[in-house]
Amino acid sequence: MSTDTSGTGDARERIVAAAAELIHARGVAGAGLDAILERAGAGKSQLYHYFDDKADLVREAEALQARRIIEPQIATLDAVRTGEDLRAWAEGVVEWHRRGGTPGCPVGSFVSHIGSDGELRRRLDDTLERWVAAIEGAIERLQAAGELPAGDPATEALLMASVIQGGALLACARCDAGPLRDAVEAALTAVGAPPA
Repeated sequence: MSTDTSGTGDARERIVAAAAELIHARGVAGAGLDAILERAGAGKSQLYHYFDDKADLVREAEALQARRIIEPQIATLDAVRTGEDLRAWAEGVVEWHRRGGTPGCPVGSFVSHIGSDGELRRRLDDTLERWVAAIEGAIERLQAAGELPAGDPATEALLMASVIQGGALLACARCDAGPLRDAVEAALTAVGAPPA
């Protein structure tokens, strides 16, 4: 990939942000380069100055989504100290999707592209593993503090992440955050979080 020496790094950022938004809304296949460039207000010469090809751009867009979506969740999960904190995090996930107007997984939107891109697969796996590990850490602390019933934090974290992802997929298909809200409540109940 080319190094920016032209002082127009903001064009690169706009292109990556536009790609992330369109991939979230349409999936990788539905986010064409022309649409990405139109949204970014950029030209093809800028695209190929910063990125080798669409796959390179998709990987950068996934990294941006991880920074925007997963990293703040990990920080929130690392601060969880009570069952109410865990519930607040989970309800915040639903609220974020509801406010976004497109309740789906902004990182999972990249999954349709991974069959042809081993590097993207590795990045997505790393992003989701860090998210699940943060959920596991929160559950483990809460179990140790007696805030949640004893159990297997690793299994419960994977269950919670899977249920949330499934709820997000259903919410996206229905254009309604309700399935995600219900999935989150089921996940909280499964780990023994206190009722709302």
